[in-house]
Amino acid sequence: MKYMMMIVVLLFMLAACGDNDRNNNSPAVDNNDNVGTENAASVMFQNIDVKVEGAEFLLTGEASTTTDQFFYVIDQGDDVLMEEKNIPLNEVAPGGWVKFEINEKLPVIIEGKEDTPIITLYGKDENNQMVNPNYIPIDIGE
Repeated sequence: MKYMMMIVVLLFMLAACGDNDRNNNSPAVDNNDNVGTENAASVMFQNIDVKVEGAEFLLTGEASTTTDQFFYVIDQGDDVLMEEKNIPLNEVAPGGWVKFEINEKLPVIIEGKEDTPIITLYGKDENNQMVNPNYIPIDIGE
């Protein structure tokens, strides 16, 4: 009787495992009808370097984007130090890297605050939404 009970338990376990395999072989349903449109915009950055002198900084690097521009904004904590600006990338080949530089002077209000100013580099999709944000601290060193 013990052997019969063990066989029944093993059959149930094997049956449960067998159902999972059958479900995994079913055709995949594509629920991403608009993936091509929403994720069409992207931007990547490499070789980022930030040099700071006083309240002025120079950020250099390379960008690769599916559009002909990217954007940046500078924040410090909850305060926006510089509103959104765009950097046009001339003659960018798809998948190619283009050198860029951003030279800005930070406002005086940054001094004496605990939060480090952050420059956010990003692209925008066709809905004007931020994509691929990159957060770079600007170490002003007091």
